[in-house]
Amino acid sequence: MSDYTEYRPHGENLVFMREFADDISSSEVFFAETVRALGYLGGVVRPTRADLRLSCAYNDTWVQTDEAHPSKRYWEILEHAVPETTEFGILGPPAASVRVDVLTDKVLCDVYRQALAGATCPEGYFVMFDQVWLGGFETRVVDVNESASGGKFPVTLWGDDLVLDTYTADDGATWLCVPPEDFPAYPPVTFGIDYDTVPLLTLAVHWSRWMEKGTGEHELLQSALDALIADGWVSTMTPTYFRV
Repeated sequence: MSDYTEYRPHGENLVFMREFADDISSSEVFFAETVRALGYLGGVVRPTRADLRLSCAYNDTWVQTDEAHPSKRYWEILEHAVPETTEFGILGPPAASVRVDVLTDKVLCDVYRQALAGATCPEGYFVMFDQVWLGGFETRVVDVNESASGGKFPVTLWGDDLVLDTYTADDGATWLCVPPEDFPAYPPVTFGIDYDTVPLLTLAVHWSRWMEKGTGEHELLQSALDALIADGWVSTMTPTYFRV
């Protein structure tokens, strides 16, 4: 197998949805079951920062509205090594910025609980999550001997040979570091979660080693997708490179 890894800007995009039983007791339980997806994908791709964005939803239907907004719109969660955010979008600075050792689904649930306690909606609505924006992705490398050496991982981008730093975790696994801000490409795998009547998980694969069958990286990602599907996530499309 070649150690050639190519960035593919159009890549493979997968969208999964998940429906829940009508007897879900609270948005906190609903959120916890949704972000459990981070655990299934965590052996392949790991975000180091997140924005937890909130909305108001109707009490009786759980459908979001644009007519009302929560008193506090979003929380920011950053691992300790992640640089401070200095530029903010249309929502302005977060209600709170939380530093954590490792960003996990449990951490997100803890912050969501804090957010529910600190945000309010007008009468007739309740606070619901709108989006879990994820960034600062680290990505697992499986075929270390063929792909990475000396703490570097090569990738070909439009004819140019680029490299990313790698590190070895305590369990011996090799991970690509978060690409620097001036890196002219997406990381190998990215994903995020939205709520639009049902939870939606959007996952994009940008690099050939994670996309094409026959590599350890593809096999690892396929196993993660199998676990998502077993937990009730359903693909809304037919992908080219993965079994769903």
